[in-house]
Amino acid sequence: MADIFTGSATVSKAFQQNGWRVGTTCESGHEQQKCVKKVHNHAPIRSFKDLTPEHLAGHFLVFASPPCAAFSKAGNRLGWDDERSHYFVDMVAPVIQAEVPVLVMENVPDVLAKWKRPDGRYISPCEEAMEKLAEAGYIVSYEHMNAGDYGGWVSRDRVFLQAVRGDLVDHLKRKDRKDKANKLKQADSSGQLAEILNT
Repeated sequence: MADIFTGSATVSKAFQQNGWRVGTTCESGHEQQKCVKKVHNHAPIRSFKDLTPEHLAGHFLVFASPPCAAFSKAGNRLGWDDERSHYFVDMVAPVIQAEVPVLVMENVPDVLAKWKRPDGRYISPCEEAMEKLAEAGYIVSYEHMNAGDYGGWVSRDRVFLQAVRGDLVDHLKRKDRKDKANKLKQADSSGQLAEILNT
């Protein structure tokens, strides 16, 4: 998996503890870079502008948390007029080009707010990112979640965008149908078919 701007390598460390291999990391803050190097024993890419599709190629999952200052109530809330606002949408381009199967992006709820684009269109960063991913064949959705509802020590509202390549979804559906067919075939030969159909 690739860890992009999640802060101090906390997300990738959790994945690593659950058996995932961590590849590309990207952090711009000095302290965050030190944490990534300490946890994963390699230096992260220091700027989003230096992140290319080649850095993401071969990864099954990209987990990204682009800067939220452009939209957050704690920031100036300049929306699309803040150059940092584009990180959320621009994150999807290298993912699409690298054909990464799964993308998860986390941000503040304000990423759902609609802001006026230079072309006059009102659209939220989340909506625009979802449009680009859907056009590239990803199955896309988002969830509004609070850490406090899942055992967290603080009430922390966040939006999670999830995108899965459509061909992977199709493959898993075919595999599921095949597994069920094999299970029924085995049950039929062992005389347990009626029992399975009744469960």
